[in-house]
Amino acid sequence: VRTAVLPRDPDVARAALLRERARGGQSFCVVPRIADLKPLEDWIRALAPGLSIAVAHGRLGPQALDDAVMGFVDGESDVLLATPIIESGIDIPRANTLLLFRPDLFGLGQLHQLRGRVGRGAVQGYAWLMTDPDHPLEERAARRLGSLELIESLGGGFVLSLLDLDQRGGGDPLGTDQTGHRRAVGTELYQRILADALRRLRREPDEGWTPDVTVAVPQTIPAAYIPESELRIGLHRRIARMRDAADVDALREEMEDRFGTLPEEVERLLAIATLRCRCRRLGVAALGAGPAGVALTLRGERAVERGARIAKQSAGLLQAREDRVTAALEAPDADALLANAARCLDAVEANVNAGRRIKTAPSRK
Repeated sequence: VRTAVLPRDPDVARAALLRERARGGQSFCVVPRIADLKPLEDWIRALAPGLSIAVAHGRLGPQALDDAVMGFVDGESDVLLATPIIESGIDIPRANTLLLFRPDLFGLGQLHQLRGRVGRGAVQGYAWLMTDPDHPLEERAARRLGSLELIESLGGGFVLSLLDLDQRGGGDPLGTDQTGHRRAVGTELYQRILADALRRLRREPDEGWTPDVTVAVPQTIPAAYIPESELRIGLHRRIARMRDAADVDALREEMEDRFGTLPEEVERLLAIATLRCRCRRLGVAALGAGPAGVALTLRGERAVERGARIAKQSAGLLQAREDRVTAALEAPDADALLANAARCLDAVEANVNAGRRIKTAPSRK
């Protein structure tokens, strides 16, 4: 269905209606309100006196409504002037022109449904969405109507539904709001917040926490390496979600195979992802590495006790203060920063492994 959005124009409307009748077809004219029917009927009769018009709306009696619609189906009228009552359930292959007035008062899904009333046979369908010049379109309405112009192919309903979701918002899954955005946090973060709240209510352990790793080194996927921005964003997302160092190594091999040798910035990005995976496995809530040293924040109810034990067993490398352990290590360059962070995690891992050996040692009783 070829779709066009334009201001209400008597010449365009007359030409569209007469052309449809000339090729042996019929037309729909749709308005948003019953009160708009009579003025539009007079307007169309003045434009094209030779056209026969039937009127259909929800306040007609059942018999009158049936006569109007079935008479149109049987070809007794050239134009069916109606409210959105014809949105669904109407299949008339001979009707292939739609004039829809004040489209800004309709929803995107409703417009798509109404447009689907034409073009249902082998003849090209046309949908003319005519705005009111006395009511300039708001920005959101203009975007909504522009979407219909761009997406007019068969099967475009799913894409339109995604655009509608983006424009109107998904509403509140735990409330009554059916529209509205959460642009302040984004859909992904909102879902995570919702999942965390449900987990706490169910008294379930938090298995989805993510360590906060801050290392002052350049880390990104440069455009010179992967020019496609969407592909770069997708890879950043994958890296941020990784929870196992083996997955990071697999992605490194995949990227080298697809895009060639990794630049330094990408190598550092993956190295930090590996640090994040190790922190999660070792129960380190946060890791910060700078030119003067490394700081680790431990996680869990016994973090203070654990920090003191780790510092004691680190041979002077780490110092403990409450739930934090720190190391005074100078780092003249980015590689030294990453090496210092890995060295401190090695000390934590050594303590974890020692604790496991004690737990699994056979009893001498």
